[in-house]
Amino acid sequence: EAEAATTHSRARIAADLFVAAFVLPKTPASQDNIPTSADLWLVMNDSHPRKDLQNLAMGAATAINAFHWWQVFPQVKAKGGFDVLLGNPPWERIKLQEEEFFASRSTHIATAQHKSERGRLIAALSEAEVGSPERQLYDDFLAARRNAEATSLFAHDSGRYPLTGVGDVNTYALFAETFAQLMATDGRAGFIVPSGIGTDDSTKRFFQFLVENGCLVSFLGFDNGRRIFPAVHPDTPFALVTIGQSAGNSELAHYILSVDQLADSRRRFTLTPDEFNLINPNTRTCPVFRSQRDAELTKKLYRAAPVLIEEGKREKNPWGIQFMRMLDMANDSGLFLAEPAVGRLPLYEAKMFHQFDHRWATYGADGASRDVTIAEKANPSFTVFPRYWVEAAEVKARLAEKDWGRDWLLGYRRISNATNERTFICAPMPKAAAVKGCPMPAHSHGPIRTQQRSPGRRRISLGGGNRGMLRCGQDWLQAMGI
Repeated sequence: EAEAATTHSRARIAADLFVAAFVLPKTPASQDNIPTSADLWLVMNDSHPRKDLQNLAMGAATAINAFHWWQVFPQVKAKGGFDVLLGNPPWERIKLQEEEFFASRSTHIATAQHKSERGRLIAALSEAEVGSPERQLYDDFLAARRNAEATSLFAHDSGRYPLTGVGDVNTYALFAETFAQLMATDGRAGFIVPSGIGTDDSTKRFFQFLVENGCLVSFLGFDNGRRIFPAVHPDTPFALVTIGQSAGNSELAHYILSVDQLADSRRRFTLTPDEFNLINPNTRTCPVFRSQRDAELTKKLYRAAPVLIEEGKREKNPWGIQFMRMLDMANDSGLFLAEPAVGRLPLYEAKMFHQFDHRWATYGADGASRDVTIAEKANPSFTVFPRYWVEAAEVKARLAEKDWGRDWLLGYRRISNATNERTFICAPMPKAAAVKGCPMPAHSHGPIRTQQRSPGRRRISLGGGNRGMLRCGQDWLQAMGI
């Protein structure tokens, strides 16, 4: 009787109206049967919504399995939330994947050679006779696609998921935020989700919330290389996340291959909220270290040197960095010349230099790049041969915009694998044109710091576009002993 009363309570009707407003089809024929704020206001003020709208909304909410947590568990709500929550939520994109939908329904469509062919086969289903299996499959596809779009809209715009309802939403992120919402102040929640919950840009606000509010107890990251989860791709890292009020330190581990390795104290490290900010001040995402020693060394280095640029409302630029986007591989391709000539400068690409070595790779007569040989490096007169050349006047004009008149530049490789021992690779070079991941840093008094990214990549925290340049001061080179 109590459950029946709850089902027809004012709060339940209001909740169903709110959900139905997102999931009901919006067509000219149905526009009068879509709940509005007026209907919600009427219900919340002891009245009734428009005629027949209540049953329509309740039916729509039931059809999509809408679950109103605090109406189902009012006694838990009255006590402040759940004491313990455990879960392994689904890891699925809300956006409907055509191949996945038809995999168990029509292998012919699922295995189509490409998207356009699949689209043609799906369109052919719409021409089938009403009531036929083919037409029913098409109708089911349309309903599934619309439900996915409506669910995505609910995640983005309802306010139910203010921290994770962004971008191409994955269900695991929504579940993670739900755990945080349902947990009592002194409760705990533990769940298994992809490591992206702590490293991806789309979930960084949720991770920041956990850290800044002292709610991240532990983040134990696993590599699935040994197929702990056989059905999950081996390159998909995942994490055991525990949230709740912590003592100030969060315990972390990464690249764990088996549960037994968690017992190795050398693989685990702790970070305070201030240390999360110290290491990744711009994204506030989860730092990824293989060992406690790596974490302690990084913290020590980062305390000794300020971040290159700290983004935010009041940007901090302690190194005096200036950025320049000299040339773009696509937009400026008309400036690239195939032959050298007097008054032309080589076009440097990131592949052409390495650590303190501006003669790392060169182009041969066949137009392919190759590493510079030891014998060529031993020749002080040897210079690398680029793929393209640019008029010196064009380069001079662009450098003049930044008041840069010196005859040298400093380049760095913008992206490096996180598994590399060096994640910041730079070299001084003669004045040249620069493009394709070959920017230049500037005016510095100490070591450059990197901003950690998701597992597999780290990106130098210099901002700017994909291909840019930085102005480099004389004391930068002196600090490196050049």
